[in-house]
Amino acid sequence: MPLPPPASAGAVAMSEELHRWFIERAQTLAPSLAHAIAETGPLWFPEREDHGTAAFLSRAIVGQQISSKAAAGIWSRIEAHAAADGVPLRHYLAAADEAALRACGLSGNKVKAVLRIHAAEKVGELGAREILHGMDHADRSERLCRIWGIGQWTCDMLAIFYCRDFDVWPEGDLAVQRVFQRYIGRRKAGKAAACFAPYRSVLALYMWRLAHAAVKKEGTKKERPEGRPHPPGRKKSRLTEPSRRARRGRARPARSRHRP
Repeated sequence: MPLPPPASAGAVAMSEELHRWFIERAQTLAPSLAHAIAETGPLWFPEREDHGTAAFLSRAIVGQQISSKAAAGIWSRIEAHAAADGVPLRHYLAAADEAALRACGLSGNKVKAVLRIHAAEKVGELGAREILHGMDHADRSERLCRIWGIGQWTCDMLAIFYCRDFDVWPEGDLAVQRVFQRYIGRRKAGKAAACFAPYRSVLALYMWRLAHAAVKKEGTKKERPEGRPHPPGRKKSRLTEPSRRARRGRARPARSRHRP
């Protein structure tokens, strides 16, 4: 199947042509994956306010190994402190010390990583945004991983959400891997994802969207509205909970957990 025309770096939305290509590619792997992509609709890189490379890396560090909700809470406190000081976020982070970051909820290692990132920025080790955008993903990752606390996952996040590289597959992201594996079964995720080159970053965006939808759906299932009526067609038992236990106890004696 021929590839559609490459999307431009300044594109703000997925074209219908590219969306159809994703569905057709997914169909070769699993009809359920094709259906999920079709139902989700065209998907593209989210628009985010640019506070600079160091701030983006700091935000990625904050989100490591914690829930999205917890990460958002910590980051909102950092933004609130910057607003209270009346300075741009990037300037606040550049001047923040260990005590200020700890007060926002960062762990010791994450504080150390954020401080190292901004120290690297001050001496020019991060490089200008234009330079990072123009670098190959592997070369950029090698450069950034020299900074304490930055690993491949952080480099992948910067490539996808900051540099908007079209073809990065985040092998270290558990959410992406779990959702994708659920659709492709026993196939190797990396090999299956290669079917979507040169748009594996967009495939990852779909997996994050599907993971979020699954979490939201599961949360809805667990919610039970107050005063829920008894299901029709069944008579509500008048036995109290102790009475039920007593009745079950007479009908079927409990088994010992210890073998003779």
